[in-house]
Amino acid sequence: MQFGLTEDQTALREAAGRFAREVLLPGYRKREDDAAMGGELIREMGRLGLVAPGLPERYGGMGIDGVTAGLLIEEIAYGDLNVAYVPLLSSLSADILARHADEELAAARLPAIAEGRETIALGLTEPRRG
Repeated sequence: MQFGLTEDQTALREAAGRFAREVLLPGYRKREDDAAMGGELIREMGRLGLVAPGLPERYGGMGIDGVTAGLLIEEIAYGDLNVAYVPLLSSLSADILARHADEELAAARLPAIAEGRETIALGLTEPRRG
């Protein structure tokens, strides 16, 4: 039994790490001070497959498993924890659509989300908290 990362996981993790160090980390303080990250950054992440990597390929994702997606999100968080919420929440919310929406809706919305051209949100509440 092999417990290490696969070659694909290592390559994807390294690519996400480079993006975090070269793109996210240098602009972190400005995004934090401005309380904004901007659509172009999300679109760039989409071009790299980092917005919703767990989505099936037919919807624009990479079709990777949860462990690999977690590795990518961890690397992104190294550069900017706030930006790491984009792939985390996009993956969770988009996965709900991919699994449960009718095919016409999923095909119409999910590719734009994976490319970073549209965003998706998940609203929830907790008992006695709002």
